[in-house]
Amino acid sequence: MLRGRAGHITGTGPLAGLGLGELTIAPGAKVPTHRDPTEEYLYVLSGGGTMTLDGQTHTVQPGDVIFMPAGAEVSFVNGKEVTKVLQVFAGPAPASKYDQWKPAVP
Repeated sequence: MLRGRAGHITGTGPLAGLGLGELTIAPGAKVPTHRDPTEEYLYVLSGGGTMTLDGQTHTVQPGDVIFMPAGAEVSFVNGKEVTKVLQVFAGPAPASKYDQWKPAVP
């Protein structure tokens, strides 16, 4: 199960429209292959797993920073622990995907 929260920086400054989110991924859960229209940075807070980015597979762990260019093909398979990720993305479009997600059951 995946759970996400996101917010946007409002105003007229240089960071206006920037999105910031926290993603919690249950052990063994998967983020299906997808493409987002904007670039995104991830900072792994805890847990980890295997990310595939444009056909290249990487093991991710706490402290890793991942850059995903706009339009990149991405998927993720979580490991045996809950993974928490901080997301930073340009514009509100990627955050709207969380509107369809259901909260994880503890």
